[in-house]
Amino acid sequence: SGLVDMALSEAAAHQQMAETNVPGMGVTLGDLPGLATGPGLPEHAGLGAQGQSCVAAEALDLAGWLSDAPISAQMAEARGGLVGEFDAIDPDALRKAVTFDLAIGFGAEARQMLQGFPAEMPEKPAWISLSYLVDGEVPPSTAFAGQSACDTPAALWAILSEPQLTKGDAINRDAAYLAFSDLPL
Repeated sequence: SGLVDMALSEAAAHQQMAETNVPGMGVTLGDLPGLATGPGLPEHAGLGAQGQSCVAAEALDLAGWLSDAPISAQMAEARGGLVGEFDAIDPDALRKAVTFDLAIGFGAEARQMLQGFPAEMPEKPAWISLSYLVDGEVPPSTAFAGQSACDTPAALWAILSEPQLTKGDAINRDAAYLAFSDLPL
């Protein structure tokens, strides 16, 4: 479950076992509640302070939505292919256009894109909230409510979406600082 991530080569593992000369000795933690063995980190994005799911980091990766190309070239590329044959909306092209607008701070434009080209996307509520936040506005309703304690960039956006934080609110400052540091210039 991401608590221990070991990768020993078979040769190193056999050598380590050969050096251990304590017959019959084994160490185990036994079954612990909430602990399951398996590779890697859990698939979920974590939980907020009140138990709600956190918005995944991939849905908030503003820096990852940009390339090193000039902004004008990226803008042209992001707008290409939105509508295909029979005026059908290409969800991948819409996703690229919206995330590009959010990454460069065009919140109102991203919101218009989401309203003008309706498509079902799981990230849509987070992106609508982000569209207000990148413009320096407080969203009328937020997808980040109660997520200030999350381990993802959702902590930063939850803090920014609250008009006023109350003393005692669970806040993951480290996640918020990391998310802020990772924002595109």
